[in-house]
Amino acid sequence: MGLLEDITDIDSFITKDVKIIVTGSKAWEQDNLIKVFNKLGILTDINFIFNYTPSSEEKSIIHNMGKFGVKTYFSNYTPDPFMPDTNDEIYHSIFKDFISEKSSKLELLPAKKKSIFDIFKNRGAR
Repeated sequence: MGLLEDITDIDSFITKDVKIIVTGSKAWEQDNLIKVFNKLGILTDINFIFNYTPSSEEKSIIHNMGKFGVKTYFSNYTPDPFMPDTNDEIYHSIFKDFISEKSSKLELLPAKKKSIFDIFKNRGAR
C-alpha cells in the first residue's frame, strides 16, 4: 500500500487477510516502527519483514518484538526482485493458507470405469 504516512485509509489495510509491514532495523528506522504501532494499534496478525539486517542482530530484534516476534522475518538481500527462490521461506510461511503446494510426486489417477454407454462410441465408425 506504500509508505505508512501516505496511507489515508487504515481500515483498508486492517481488513486484509494478510498484513505485511516491511521495515528496517537501523537505529534511525525504529521511530518508523513505533509509528506503525501508533497508527495501526496492536494487531496480532501483522507480519513484519526486516530488510538489510545483520544476522547477528536477528535474535535481539525477535526478542524486542515480544509477541510479534512469532511473525517476524528477515529478508535476504535481493537486488533482482524477479530472482526466484531468494525469500521463498518467508513468503511460504506468510501465505501458506493461500497457496497450494507443488509436488514432485507422480499422482496416479484412478482408471476410468467402463460405462454402459461405451458400446455406442464405436457404432458409427462402421
